[in-house]
Amino acid sequence: MLMFTITSSTKLASLSLFDENNMLANINVNVRKTHSTNILDELEKLYEWSDTKISDTTDVIISVGPGSFTGVRIAMSLIKGLFTLDKSVNIYTVSDLDALVFNNRDRASIIVAGIDSRKGKIYASVTKNNEKLLADGVYNIDEVIEYVNKYDDTVLFTGDIYVNYREKIAHKNLVVLDETCSYIDSKVYYNMYKKGLLIKGNIDKIVPDYLEKSQAEKEYNNGNS
Repeated sequence: MLMFTITSSTKLASLSLFDENNMLANINVNVRKTHSTNILDELEKLYEWSDTKISDTTDVIISVGPGSFTGVRIAMSLIKGLFTLDKSVNIYTVSDLDALVFNNRDRASIIVAGIDSRKGKIYASVTKNNEKLLADGVYNIDEVIEYVNKYDDTVLFTGDIYVNYREKIAHKNLVVLDETCSYIDSKVYYNMYKKGLLIKGNIDKIVPDYLEKSQAEKEYNNGNS
């Protein structure tokens, strides 16, 4: 088995390679604008460093979002371009909100997983002991903070919202998180796969899960309403 995992839904792009038992290589790149200019270079480095070839790949795990519309599309276009013609490659999809929850599942009773969409708007979910209290959706950071303050349980915020809205986040039983645990690293996808938490998909049918319409779609709909 040679498994390739990738996410570029936030400013941190993450790529990893695994065999049956070990991580062979892992690259995390933080960029200011878009991953489109360097994602192929990082991909080539990943396989070169692990002394493997893209054609050796047997399994792929890709984030379908939510996050940057452009970022999600970049990873998806890359995977479809590389593996659409090879039907022997198994494709698995993952939500980055679920990955954030999984990565911090033992640190608090309630986990707020969130990805910043700017101006106080976030993509988020709230999970208590592996049960969703708030489904994946688009929320205002203030309403999410107010929501979890109804609970007396330990609460943890993870994702880039923990960094970007740190001055707003407050709870009497707040678990303070190391900043490195708040970013999405594609190596966690492998652990989710090993736990049987991912569903195999069809590469021709996988689509981004933006949780909201893009600005272009909104403008188009407004112009035709």
